[in-house]
Amino acid sequence: MRKLEENDKEHGLIKSGFVTCMGPLTKEDEVVAIHKNSCSTIFGKARLEAFRIFSEAVREKCNGNANIKYAWFGSSKEEIGRIISHGFSRTTEPKSGECFSIGVYLYPANFDGLLSAVEDENGSQTFYWRTSHVLRSCT
Repeated sequence: MRKLEENDKEHGLIKSGFVTCMGPLTKEDEVVAIHKNSCSTIFGKARLEAFRIFSEAVREKCNGNANIKYAWFGSSKEEIGRIISHGFSRTTEPKSGECFSIGVYLYPANFDGLLSAVEDENGSQTFYWRTSHVLRSCT
């Protein structure tokens, strides 16, 4: 992973999206850092390629619409680190106590996922921004 510098265009886009999605619960100056998963390991490259292939297959099947959405995942800094390293390899119960079932809880990009993140020792919360497919039926 590499830290995106504040003058980086990607940093600005992600920060702006985050602040907009969180609304009055956060301010621009409260965003401490933004890191990018470079997918530099062999497994990271394989996951990225699998996502690309799957996206193309869904796009072809569904008349050009792969139905790709952006989503947030809020958790502890340690859990986000494990996800970056190994992917969503195990299911976890949300730390906030709200649980409909056990699984991976991704929040839509325009939804307040802030409540799902666990505060660290400094009171900071960690989020993972992810691109994902929304499964739907297409004929």
